[in-house]
Amino acid sequence: MQYSLIAWSAVFTLRLTLRLGAFATDWVPEIHEGCILLASQLPGRVSFPNSTQYALSNIYYSGRQAEIHPACFVAPEDTEDVVTTMKILTSSSPPFTVKSGGHTAFDGGSNIAHGVTVDLVRLNRIVLSDDRQTVSVGPGNRWANISETLDPLGLAVVGGRVSDVGVSGLILGGDISYFSGRYGWACDNVRNFEVVLASGEVVNASPQSNEDLFWALRGGGGSNFGIVTRFDLVAFEQGDVWLYTALYPLSSSTELVPAFVDLSVNGLPADHDGHTFFIMTNLAALGGFIIANYLYHATPPTTVGDMAEVFVKSASVAGSFLNTTTVANITTHSRAISEPYGGRKAWAGTSVYLGEGAAQLLQDIIPFYKEHANLLIETAKETNETVEPFFVYQPITANILDAMQKNGGNALGLTPEKGPLVHIQVTTHWETAHLDCLVRQSAADLIAQIQALAEERGLFAGYTYMNYAEKNQDVYAGPPSLSQASITPHINNRRITAFIIMSHLFRLPRELREIIYGYYITVDGGYLCDTDAFVAGRLKRIDGQPIDIALIYTCKTIAEEMDRGGLAMRLNAISFTTLYSPDLSTLAKAFQQLMNDGLEPLRDAMLKCVGYHLTESSILQLKGDYPYLAPVLDRLKSEEPPARLGHERSYRTYRRNGPYGEVPSTYREFVKDALRLAAEEPEASRAIRDFVPAKITGAYRADRPWTHFEIVNARSEAWDIPSTHEMNELISLTEDETTVSFDSAESDPVKYRFSAAAGAIYFLNSVPCTLRPHLRKIILLEDAKCVSNPESHARGLIPFCQDNPLLRVERRVKLWTNVFLTGITYDAYLEWQRAQQTGQHETGALYSDQMTATLALWIVEASALVEAGMPPASFSMLLESGGAPELCSQIFQSVVHRDIAWQQAWIESAKNGSLPLSWFALRGELVVNSFRERDHVFHTGQTRATQGFQEYWGYFFEQLPEAVMAMVEGNSTIRCDFDVGTPLDFQPIVNQHKHWGEGKWIQEWSTLSPGIWQTVPPLPDWKTIVKENLVLPSTAHWDDPRYYM
Repeated sequence: MQYSLIAWSAVFTLRLTLRLGAFATDWVPEIHEGCILLASQLPGRVSFPNSTQYALSNIYYSGRQAEIHPACFVAPEDTEDVVTTMKILTSSSPPFTVKSGGHTAFDGGSNIAHGVTVDLVRLNRIVLSDDRQTVSVGPGNRWANISETLDPLGLAVVGGRVSDVGVSGLILGGDISYFSGRYGWACDNVRNFEVVLASGEVVNASPQSNEDLFWALRGGGGSNFGIVTRFDLVAFEQGDVWLYTALYPLSSSTELVPAFVDLSVNGLPADHDGHTFFIMTNLAALGGFIIANYLYHATPPTTVGDMAEVFVKSASVAGSFLNTTTVANITTHSRAISEPYGGRKAWAGTSVYLGEGAAQLLQDIIPFYKEHANLLIETAKETNETVEPFFVYQPITANILDAMQKNGGNALGLTPEKGPLVHIQVTTHWETAHLDCLVRQSAADLIAQIQALAEERGLFAGYTYMNYAEKNQDVYAGPPSLSQASITPHINNRRITAFIIMSHLFRLPRELREIIYGYYITVDGGYLCDTDAFVAGRLKRIDGQPIDIALIYTCKTIAEEMDRGGLAMRLNAISFTTLYSPDLSTLAKAFQQLMNDGLEPLRDAMLKCVGYHLTESSILQLKGDYPYLAPVLDRLKSEEPPARLGHERSYRTYRRNGPYGEVPSTYREFVKDALRLAAEEPEASRAIRDFVPAKITGAYRADRPWTHFEIVNARSEAWDIPSTHEMNELISLTEDETTVSFDSAESDPVKYRFSAAAGAIYFLNSVPCTLRPHLRKIILLEDAKCVSNPESHARGLIPFCQDNPLLRVERRVKLWTNVFLTGITYDAYLEWQRAQQTGQHETGALYSDQMTATLALWIVEASALVEAGMPPASFSMLLESGGAPELCSQIFQSVVHRDIAWQQAWIESAKNGSLPLSWFALRGELVVNSFRERDHVFHTGQTRATQGFQEYWGYFFEQLPEAVMAMVEGNSTIRCDFDVGTPLDFQPIVNQHKHWGEGKWIQEWSTLSPGIWQTVPPLPDWKTIVKENLVLPSTAHWDDPRYYM
């Protein structure tokens, strides 16, 4: 039962925040109430987006960090400010993190999206004690600030070797120094830490006070235990430092590596003033792979040109093509190896023991590095990018290990008994996010190769230096000795106990830690996309509570560890609902109009005009990909195309084609593929250019002369959630701004929504590629009518399910508030209201001719997913009755099965010759000269026209009968929470109506009874369901149709 305390402390210190990211840069991010409180309590210390101070605070060593945008930065100026900050943050519960120098390479190391970043830059005091033995420094200092202060005084501290690195993160993670051979690491040379705990209490941690916290802060990643506001460092006498640097071709490693191992094992332990590391990299200017060997000594030789005896053997290795000697102060040395901020950077590390066979091991892993480096370099060349791959050996010698044991030892878990080791660092610099995943994966593979070979030879040390680790590395697993520490029974400070228990939690095997985490982070029902804060990218618990357990900052490491391993995603389903807000509604409406009234009809019209010019090879390719639509291609080739579409005519005057019984999304893909092939062929390409109006082709826009090809290749999917910038780019393709409206609810009160599937796709695209494989279940709550053919949106999930075979997607679709509402527009509602006033039909009723048509869309789209590439076990859909299963069963039996039987009878009558129809007429294409003639057919059953435009009526989809039969037999991915009944025999319909003509079939099919349906409790009446999808300025006018005229 001793680990129950570990679990309790973990849960009380856990903070987990999952983020989607903002829709676009032109949407204003949510400002957390914590930022507002901080600004009111700490005036002048809080900066918000678009301010100069915010921009300055968001400068980081690595672009991976700088591209993250917190809701605000707070820059406390003293310890009291930190106390105030901590109290506000722990009470208002925003996600937050702390920045000292911002030198961590990975994203989120010291910055946080949509949260609060505490920037310690103003805590930058440097105070030397009167006895010159102690230097008190603020965490906001960079190491150059300290060396510039102490160099003129002939003093130094054990600190960073690179000038721009921040003080706090470096000390709390350990820190290798020029002077580690004599004094140990930087964390071993702190006399006292001043710390603000999560409660806001200020404590001091030293060998005499809060000893356990003092131990944990030295190398344990101290930001997990509070915010350190002052470090009291050991000062000592120090003058200039000597440096010898030599460059070699990589082929010299066969001599340099044994010399390096000999120096680390035998030389440096006898000379505590020596320090070394060497770096491998690839520099084209120097001929490719090289080695830079660095040798430092804290006591320069008295004679120019001499060097300390300890380095003679290493420096005598032949083959150097350049070497230099420098004697300078610490500031000069630290600036010489400082790296510029900007660009993208990644670090990763591991370690091996310097035991027998170490030299051979370090030599044998160099080819692994070369393979890694060459992969990155060649891939970068494909996009004209540059990449700099580094491979670094740094020894942790026996004398350093001895120096680490003072004052009770540190939290690194390294002891002299195991012997010296070498830390191996993999560092990469590159330019754009294009290479992010490759860099991280290749580095991880390289580390794994090194560790496997070291383990095979008995030299794997298991230690990963925290300050050089990548985000996904487990820095707390450590060597076995890390689990040997114990908690002393006399500790009575519960906060400190929790800190120490938590630090010991990381000494447990990862499997045990995950059991502990999992017990507390599993939420009944999982997580839910928070639609009220969707732009800010928040998830919440299914019960509406935030994903937040107290003592936020203390357990940042647990949250990060779970995030790296995807534990929260593996254990919790994530639910998405349809997305609505006034701003999103405006965008959704515009997107709906763009797709349904803009790009799609334009592409349809283009295909009708250019299909004639497709080559035979293109026709054959399309027939192979879309065999069902072969007659469409034959007709395109046989019919003379319409005249060029000029200013005097709109492409929307052409009637929409298809889908001829095909699944609509498949037909849309067919159109796009046909146009892409056409754009590649000279004759068809000219036809596209001739078809599109001069205004669109760019005759009046010299900056974009090839817009007709952009229309063909526009990367817009029905499930996109575009930014306003992306919308404007798409709108510009049609050059017809009247197609798309950004009207407010005052002129169009419909609640336009994005589907839950679209929200999930947006979320998945924002999740790091390394985290997506941990997802296990997504639930899509399609509870309302949405824009842009929502029934097809699950297609956008296919790539994610292919990449993650363990992901399960369940789409729950409500019939009454979503599917059946699809055919109701605002204008249709007004007509319906007026009809009610004149008593033309019953109040609160739904026409049955809207039911099968809309249901069929959802059924055939879901049934076609596997053929489109969805793994068979990855997707399911549930049709929900809304609490009225008997009514839905009755509708399915009386309307859906009836309509399917009529469709089958229609097809069978055509097959047996009693109803002679063309392929197109069989699939619902009716040729008429006018809409009046169309209505004449529907009312009289008589057809007259032999040519004219195509009008489409009640035929559904070729796959519908088979899809519904699979549902009946339980062999479908589609389920219902009601009884779907049994299919009807269509043969009696065939026999009874074998003398009917086409018009009579159409007339009778269109007027089948029952024609009107009313809801039953617990469903609201139909009028209320319609009303809930509108934003009404005043409910007092709801029943007065004159208000809308």
